[in-house]
Amino acid sequence: MQTAALLVFAAGFGAATHVLWDGFTHEGRFGVMAVPLLQLPHAFGPLPAYRVLQYASSLIGLALIAWTLVRWYQRTPASAAATPGLGWRWQLSFSGSVALAGALAWWSVRGLAVGMSDLYDVRVLFYSGLTRSIAFMVLVAVVGALMAQPALSRAEATSRA
Repeated sequence: MQTAALLVFAAGFGAATHVLWDGFTHEGRFGVMAVPLLQLPHAFGPLPAYRVLQYASSLIGLALIAWTLVRWYQRTPASAAATPGLGWRWQLSFSGSVALAGALAWWSVRGLAVGMSDLYDVRVLFYSGLTRSIAFMVLVAVVGALMAQPALSRAEATSRA
């Protein structure tokens, strides 16, 4: 229960800070309007300063996540007695379901491609497809993990007996 509460708090905190940071990295938002430096139209080539801040903070965030995962992997000891996992059929259907969810979500934005005329339109199409695909893949992965939990618990209990 404590883990669930921490997860809910972390998700809420992450969403709130994300919305706050968006205020400084998206055109016309409060942070961009309040900080004149962010309004520079050509801070880095054709990109305005707020967009450079958006891309730079995204790269820094991805690097921190990668670094954290590598450190976790290096510090986590291998389990002496591995518990039995799910069968290959379940793993294959789970992976296929996640991939299918991403593909269907990407396919769902195909209507945006009609009448595209410039790079901005392509970027909007790519962003819409990518974010929708990731959201659907995460949703399917979470549902699949919740469905697998009882089977994993039974396998672990059987291996202990």
